[in-house]
Amino acid sequence: FWKHLDIVDKTASFVARNGFEFENKIQQSEKGNKKFGFLNPGDPYHAYYQHKVKEFKEGELAQPSEY
Repeated sequence: FWKHLDIVDKTASFVARNGFEFENKIQQSEKGNKKFGFLNPGDPYHAYYQHKVKEFKEGELAQPSEY
């Protein structure tokens, strides 16, 4: 569970810094990878992911370390 949230947080951090074109690249390269299911609007973690992207963009959170 926590490892999954770590992936969500790190991805949100990268998307906040690099833009949604980075998210699109991840969606294409990780298609079918359940670890990145949160990128899909129907996923239960999608709202959390969007919230984290917003927080990172607004500078409310420190950026997590690199993958």
